[in-house]
Order: sequence, then structure tokens, then C-alpha cells
Amino acid sequence: MKTTTKSLLSVAIALLAAFPAWALEGPYTNGMGLTLAFMPDNLLRVTRQGGGPGPASMELSYELDGNRVTITSSRVCNGETGVYTFEENDEGVTLTLVSDDCSGRVADLTDVLWTKAP
Repeated sequence: MKTTTKSLLSVAIALLAAFPAWALEGPYTNGMGLTLAFMPDNLLRVTRQGGGPGPASMELSYELDGNRVTITSSRVCNGETGVYTFEENDEGVTLTLVSDDCSGRVADLTDVLWTKAP
């Protein structure tokens, strides 16, 4: 029985390492009216509540590679791609800029704690 439990645990750890998207799946909010919903099909839904610049909602694509997320949209930022690292802890997720020429996206995504939305 112990061997089976260890084997299952090893498989679970290997799967989590192979599919880090699970760490970001679902909606996160920044407490300032923005919600990010990382969907399993590499679709990122962004919703803005309470007005502010930009569209009320949009869909972007994202790719994960370890703790690095690449975000692309043809509708905003002239199709530019932004690259960020993410760190998740008990409080939420933070995104840190690696490279992105879209200043609006950088301002929206960084310097804020994204908490898991209900």
C-alpha cells in the first residue's frame, strides 16, 4: 500500500510540473476593477468593471512555460506580445514584467496582487 501511495504522489507531482497552467486556471481579481480569467484552452478573458480606459472585456491568448506567461492580443497593443513571470503564494499571484512594449498592459498587470476570485 505504501508503494502505491508513493507512486500516485510521484505521478501527481510530475503532472503538476508538466502542466503549470493549472496554477493559473480560473479567475483572479486585482481589487481595482480588473478580472483575469485564465482558461484551460489558453484563452485569457479580461474584464474591466467600473469604467476606466480600454474595452469592458476582451479575450487574449496566453502560453505558459514554467513560471513564465506570454500574453498576446490582436485587438490591443498592436498585436504586441508581453512576457511576464508569475509567482503564486497563499495570498494570490503577482506578475513581473520580463518584456512588453504595451505600457497599458504593463500598468494593468504588474505592481498588484491578483487574488483568486470566488
